[in-house]
Amino acid sequence: MSDTKLYQSVLSKLGQLPPKELAVLDAYLGLLLQRASKEPTNIAQLAGAWSDWKDEEFEDFLQINRQTRQELFSDRDLLL
Repeated sequence: MSDTKLYQSVLSKLGQLPPKELAVLDAYLGLLLQRASKEPTNIAQLAGAWSDWKDEEFEDFLQINRQTRQELFSDRDLLL
């Protein structure tokens, strides 16, 4: 469905809702917009979070993560 048709479909459905339900929908849309506006900011804060680490520290961090992941999921095949 194209953006225009989707927009028209949403508007058409909004026109069919009783006014009482519009308040609920408005609150829900507000929450969606609030959440959507926070996500890029949170992700951007992580970018380069370890850029000030020394190479050795970063390699240790990666090694610990690999080891932990392997330990956590090593018996996963046994469960299948």
